[in-house]
Parts: sequence; structure tokens; C-alpha cells
Amino acid sequence: MTDTLILLCAAGSAGSVLAALWHCRNRTRLAHLAGQQTSIAINRELKQLLGKIQQHRGMASGYLNGDASFKYKISALQAKSAAKQNRSPSACILCRRIATDSRRLNPAGAA
Repeated sequence: MTDTLILLCAAGSAGSVLAALWHCRNRTRLAHLAGQQTSIAINRELKQLLGKIQQHRGMASGYLNGDASFKYKISALQAKSAAKQNRSPSACILCRRIATDSRRLNPAGAA
């Protein structure tokens, strides 16, 4: 009778330990996936920003080379970009997160 009780307690303890390990593993996996999704969102925003920067650069170069039609196109592009930035709070959140992460990774260069 006592052997059966000891065996049941040991099996219950082993089961509890395995359940706890499984739970911790899944929690870290979910945290890792959330971090990956944030990184993907940051990369997507940066890609759009870099595209707009290149477009602005090309227009500015055209204007400086004498094509006056780019003057109004540049203004329109700047107004469109400003409106999108004001409309998209995720961009501000992502920028703050990038700044925070970079300060955490390189505290000496943050000043």
C-alpha cells in the first residue's frame, strides 16, 4: 500500500515538472515569436521610409539639375509623408522602440 502511494506521488511530481517545463517552453516560444513580429513590422516601416527617402533624393537631384517641375512634386511628397506620419501612431511607437533598443545595446553611444 505504501509502495503504491509513493509510486503515485512520484508519478504526480514527474507529471507536474513536465507540465511546468512545457509551459515555460511555450511561453518563451511565444515571446520569441512576438519579438520576430515586431522586427518584421520595424523592417517594413524602414523599407517604406527608405523608399520615400530615395524618391525625395531623386526629385531633389532633378530639381537641382534644372527641372523646375520637381519643385511641386517634392512639396507633394513631403506633405503626403507628413500626413501619413501623423496618421500612423505605430511609426512613432516603432521609432521609440528602436531608440530604446539602441540605447540598451550601446549605452555609451546614446549620449
